[in-house]
Amino acid sequence: VKISSVSAGANHTMALGECGRLWSCGRGRQGQLGQGHYHDLGPMRPLESLAGSRVCAVSAGRQHTLALVEPSKGGEPELWAWGDNRQGQCGLGDREALAGTSWPRRVKVPFGHPSFRSISAGGYHSLAVTVSNALFVCGKSRQGALGLTAYGLTSQLPRRVFRYLNVGDEEQGEGCRRCDGVGCRVLQASAGTGHSVILTACGQVRSTGHNSYGQLGHGDIKNRFVFTSIPSLDGKGIRSVSVGE
Repeated sequence: VKISSVSAGANHTMALGECGRLWSCGRGRQGQLGQGHYHDLGPMRPLESLAGSRVCAVSAGRQHTLALVEPSKGGEPELWAWGDNRQGQCGLGDREALAGTSWPRRVKVPFGHPSFRSISAGGYHSLAVTVSNALFVCGKSRQGALGLTAYGLTSQLPRRVFRYLNVGDEEQGEGCRRCDGVGCRVLQASAGTGHSVILTACGQVRSTGHNSYGQLGHGDIKNRFVFTSIPSLDGKGIRSVSVGE
């Protein structure tokens, strides 16, 4: 088996083969391995529940996992999630999965049927980018990691379903003059433990969330609650972003 990509969470590892099969190992006490149980697992084992489907991408968060999975009958990849969901980070929304699930489950996004291109599982939140470069977020919002405060969502409660976020819309956050204040197309999103960073098509790197160590890149230690452009990276031709813990 040739492995095409790997993703490491806090204490678990996911490996994706060129054939579309998915393997997992490590800590499984929150169901993050997707093996249908809540036990730790030493050797890599394939996820039998997804054996009939082709997995296109995988992202391991702290104690949950996201994947893009092609339906067995064909069609656009769908968003699936499993593991810890106590902060809504799996985006499953229903009461059956309030605490989490050890079986992979398809995520129903309450905004039509968007096709996702990339995913990023963070500590307690998740980010997903569609093929049309729209950003969807869910999970823990307490420290601003979702960038939703400008929407009037100042509650400390988590967002349990994926919500569309129009980055760069001047009516809902920090506007973008390059995009006439109507919103930026998002190329990439990366989720950390309590902060998030995105790369836009207009060349900006924007960050939001926890900032005690200056990880947002703004030259201070103040948290941000909307995706805010990092001036020092403006016009630098940034091609990708990646967030650590």
